[in-house]
Amino acid sequence: MKKGTVEKILSDKAEKLKKLSEAVAPKFAEEDIHQFRVEVKRLRSFLRLLSIDRKKEFKLPKKFKKLYDICGEIREMQLEQKRLKKLNANLPSYFTYMEDHTNKQKQLWEKHYSKKTLDKLKEKLADLDISNADPKLMVEFIDKKIKELKEIDEGEPNNEQIHAHRKQVKDMLYNIKLAEKEWKKGFEAITKLSIKELDTLADTIGNYNDERIILDHLIAFSTSPAIQSTEQQRLFDFCSEEMKKQILKKRKLQDAIKKFVKEK
Repeated sequence: MKKGTVEKILSDKAEKLKKLSEAVAPKFAEEDIHQFRVEVKRLRSFLRLLSIDRKKEFKLPKKFKKLYDICGEIREMQLEQKRLKKLNANLPSYFTYMEDHTNKQKQLWEKHYSKKTLDKLKEKLADLDISNADPKLMVEFIDKKIKELKEIDEGEPNNEQIHAHRKQVKDMLYNIKLAEKEWKKGFEAITKLSIKELDTLADTIGNYNDERIILDHLIAFSTSPAIQSTEQQRLFDFCSEEMKKQILKKRKLQDAIKKFVKEK
């Protein structure tokens, strides 16, 4: 991939993120937040690809990263509300907590959001020390990610490691999709992976991780003074049942990852 193509991809991503960020407030709609965060993840994955043969990874500006983190907090609360309502969870105190936390994050977005932050992002991306991208870069990147995934065979992964596995799979997925459109030689250099296969694995890990985060939040809230005494036992019972489900899902997840890496 020629240097000019790389620069254009980065410029286009910066422009797209500027438009997506403008759509976040004041509605803070679930889909608008999701699209903004996914596009940030795509950019970060591409930067990690470009950094694979460098000592230091290309990083996003701190003020922009702050916006991404705020959206992440709102996104988590939106997903939790949706899942708990689907499960008919009778946890009024926790729903009140989620509403309060979401509102605080919305206020933080209003405080920190500025078009200048997005302009600075575009400037930083334009100033990166970019060179032509050889197809070997793509091969090296994918090999590194698969090697990291194979570490799961060394023992049972903790939740932090599973989250890391999700990022590795997403990194491969986003960059292969990008290469399919923008980098023919880079895409052709990857013959052992399919987009469909990565999509399925990413969804499997993602669903487990999302549900695990909800459970972690509920367990943490169970000792909060904000919880009503009449609700506490219901929360304990709910968490107990969800923990049993998580154990089974984690086993299936481990099997899916092991199957994936074994075939590579």
